[in-house]
Amino acid sequence: MQLVKYCAILSLSFCLLGCGDATPSVTVEPPSATQQIKDAFDQVAASGEVDSGLVTAREQLEALKETDAAKAAELLKDLDELQAMKDATAIKKKASEMAAKL
Repeated sequence: MQLVKYCAILSLSFCLLGCGDATPSVTVEPPSATQQIKDAFDQVAASGEVDSGLVTAREQLEALKETDAAKAAELLKDLDELQAMKDATAIKKKASEMAAKL
C-alpha cells in the first residue's frame, strides 16, 4: 500500500513539474527588402547562374522605387542586363557589383 502511495505522489509531482511557465516567445525580425535583394544577388554571384530568385528581387526593387527611386531604377536596369547575360564569369561579376550597390 505504501508503494502505491509513493508511486502516486511521484507521478503527480512529475506531472506538476511539467506545468511551469511557458517558454517566452521570441520576436524575430524578418530581413529587410534591401537585404533580401542583396542576398539574391550574392547567390547569383556565387553560382554564376541566373535563377528564379531574381523574380522576387525584381518585385522588391519595384517596391523600393517608393523609398529610393534612383537606386531602384539603376538596379532594375542592371538586373535587365544581368538576366540577358549567358557567360557565368560575367554574371558573377555583374551580380557582385549589384550587391555592392546595396
